[in-house]
Amino acid sequence: MSYLQSLIVGLVIILLGIICRKRNIFSEQHATGFELYLFKIAFPAYLFTMATEYHLGDIINNYTYSYLLAFVCVASITALLFLRTKSPTTLCLKMLTSSYANAAIYSIPIIAFILKDPKAGIIGYLVQIIVIQSVFIFILGMLKHKEDSIFKKIIRALTVPLVFMPILGFVLKEITLIPEMIITITKTLGSSASGMALLSFGLMLGNIKLKKEFLEDRVVKLVIIKNILHPIIAFILGYYLFSLDNYYLYSLIIATSAPTAFVVYVIAKAFSDDSDYVRKVIALSSIISLISLVLIVLLMKNYQVL
Repeated sequence: MSYLQSLIVGLVIILLGIICRKRNIFSEQHATGFELYLFKIAFPAYLFTMATEYHLGDIINNYTYSYLLAFVCVASITALLFLRTKSPTTLCLKMLTSSYANAAIYSIPIIAFILKDPKAGIIGYLVQIIVIQSVFIFILGMLKHKEDSIFKKIIRALTVPLVFMPILGFVLKEITLIPEMIITITKTLGSSASGMALLSFGLMLGNIKLKKEFLEDRVVKLVIIKNILHPIIAFILGYYLFSLDNYYLYSLIIATSAPTAFVVYVIAKAFSDDSDYVRKVIALSSIISLISLVLIVLLMKNYQVL
């Protein structure tokens, strides 16, 4: 299929999720159940299977550098823009909200559907959970849970299935110790992860009711940074500084134009009482991301090289 056809397939699945939620075919409890299965079983299995197809050296390349540098640039701009924020915890959350992309139920399945290879999406996801998420959770944990040891914080971050399974896959790949039965099991469990992720994204969108409060100043600023500035900076870095090929460049733009990840809201609830604006940013950026995705794919269709 062409990029445009693949986009249509993905959008139809998302639209199906929206309709199912709006018509209450699936309730909020059902949607939560889908997400739990996706995040605790299907997606960890999918990531494990994908990780066993690559060596650790495969994920350290110019795409990784451009992904990380784009995050650092956007997070730094956010820090400067909200420099007067009194609480260090709130400032950290704003930086994370403007820069942390929804890889699990957006960029990985979208990249897999449109570009036919999820590798770049998985690399970006691993960069986020192993480097970015771990660093921010550690900092936020230091700010809130000063009594916990560094060891406990690291163990807590690494034992999450979405973090542990891909790391385990890479390690087993390096030591060539992967029973065929394990691969079969994880491949079976993870085979529906992309489709389920897009459907879950649709269910989440179907649950959003936009109100005037979503247009408060800090929410709009963070959405503009996340949905517009982030992919622009990523494109400049990927194209001009790191000279990425088409596949990695398109993947980078798709990944960085993704909405703020829902896990940021979970993190905000765990470390701060000021999590309401994060929920609003996720909702608004999720809607805008669908528009930006169509524009990106149209560009990909018209230009072999941007």
